[in-house]
Amino acid sequence: MVCRQFSIALISYLNPILCTSLLILTEAHVLWYTFGILLTVAPLFLLVNHLSHPVLYRAYFIGALTSAGIVLCRYSLHTQLGVYFIGLSIFHITEYLLTALFKENKLSLDSFLLNHSTAYHCALGAGFVEYLIEYG
Repeated sequence: MVCRQFSIALISYLNPILCTSLLILTEAHVLWYTFGILLTVAPLFLLVNHLSHPVLYRAYFIGALTSAGIVLCRYSLHTQLGVYFIGLSIFHITEYLLTALFKENKLSLDSFLLNHSTAYHCALGAGFVEYLIEYG
């Protein structure tokens, strides 16, 4: 049986991605992206008993990062940055989802690996700065 946190994380993650994909498929203007994301927030809160469910917010943020990567790949010359965002967000969400599926007893908010280590955050920042210097 799939745990509740898995369902919340998966739906929260996919929500902004599906919204972005719908906007791209209908060739909507990029500015509608923000409006569409705001419209999709309301159904997410119906998934949980209270509004402060921490898994929902983290998974939604990771989904929004994936969506930003999709938009960058589709509408910008910064395709490499978009692919970086997509890869980074997929890494973090799959880490949580696989822990939820196979090691439910060890599942926690740390399973997202968003607070991995200082060295990890420095490496992410250094990679982003390197991109800005080289392509920005």
